[in-house]
Amino acid sequence: YDPEAKATDTPCLSFPGKLTQALYARYRKGLPGVVILSCELIDNNGTELLRCVNRHLTDWKLDDGFRAYVNEKNLFCNTLVDRIVPGSVQDAAEDAAMDAANGYTDALKNVGECFGVWVIEGPASLQDRLPFHRAGLDKFVQVVPDVAPYKKRKVRILNGAHTAFVPGSWVAGFDIVRDCMHDETIRGFMNTMLYDEVIPTLAADLDVEDCKAFAAAGKKVAAICAAPSVLASL
Repeated sequence: YDPEAKATDTPCLSFPGKLTQALYARYRKGLPGVVILSCELIDNNGTELLRCVNRHLTDWKLDDGFRAYVNEKNLFCNTLVDRIVPGSVQDAAEDAAMDAANGYTDALKNVGECFGVWVIEGPASLQDRLPFHRAGLDKFVQVVPDVAPYKKRKVRILNGAHTAFVPGSWVAGFDIVRDCMHDETIRGFMNTMLYDEVIPTLAADLDVEDCKAFAAAGKKVAAICAAPSVLASL
């Protein structure tokens, strides 16, 4: 939230300010509300964005009809995004080969890890408005009534696994995550920790088999696809 933002800015520098201006323009033209998918890496990102918009609405003394429009006609979704996207394709030959294979020039090609999750909090009807499942992306994109258990799953299984195996791996002389995953002792320790200690703590809110599949996907990426992340950076 930027308290210096003004309704008359062209446009506001902050995103919440820009969004408030855009929604006000839609409201004045009689256009319907929209679905807003917040992707900031904070808890309750959609709720926080709506709070900022409402603060602008109050500070700018916009009318009560617009307040009702913002809060009743638009859907601000909390989301959990988990995918490392380090940047564009740097090798010119590889870039050209990808364009040739695609059959067109794509100036926005990007590099991303092969593991990815996007959990969107919203009503089941959102599946029809955002039909990712029709594109075969239902394993990566989920619409759920509450994103909090999935945040807990991510933090305890993925982040928790990194935190737990780093000390022993460092003492054992390993410098990168990939080598740790290829070591039977370290991999065995992590498996025991994940399946016997961590996953049972999630059973009250999530399907245990789904948590096991989530853990297996993360380990597969670390062992096969991941760049050689330095342990100290974790």
